[in-house]
Amino acid sequence: MKRFLLFLISIIVAGCSSLPLFSSDVKPHSITEKETSDNRPSVMTKNQNFDETKCEWAEVRYVNDGDTLQLRREKVRVIGIDTPEIDGPHTDAEHLGLNASAFARSLINRGDRVCLLSTDAQDRDQYDRLLRYVHLADGRDFGVLMLETGLAEIYHSQSHPRKKAYQATERAAKNAQIGLWQ
Repeated sequence: MKRFLLFLISIIVAGCSSLPLFSSDVKPHSITEKETSDNRPSVMTKNQNFDETKCEWAEVRYVNDGDTLQLRREKVRVIGIDTPEIDGPHTDAEHLGLNASAFARSLINRGDRVCLLSTDAQDRDQYDRLLRYVHLADGRDFGVLMLETGLAEIYHSQSHPRKKAYQATERAAKNAQIGLWQ
């Protein structure tokens, strides 16, 4: 019954929002046509920090919400972004929380491999989750994608090397008045 009620609420929220729960209007960051030497697309993101040789590759069990992933034995909190909460044991649902989670799940599926990149800063948060930048298998920065759609904001209390680039991406979403910035 609780799942049905949650499903019903998500449909109502999606109907009330100008950003639908599942929408083809929300598009991920585009991939350039330039080919690399191994014939894979070269991905241009707002920050050019993707270095596949530094990746810690991990398989995703599921996407908890817009800024947290469950791996086999670890939870990963995405560095630099904060998305609206979904209803949980310690939180109440926030505006666009279900949309942010749905968009994250449209980018990352169960079994997908993602690149985890650490910083020299704090390794874990107060809930013992790993703190990592997350890149999709094609190199796109997951945090940038969430910020571009307006479904995330920068995590203000967190200092990290990409903060200025993330702030610029958030500012563009604000200027476009999308997602959280409508």
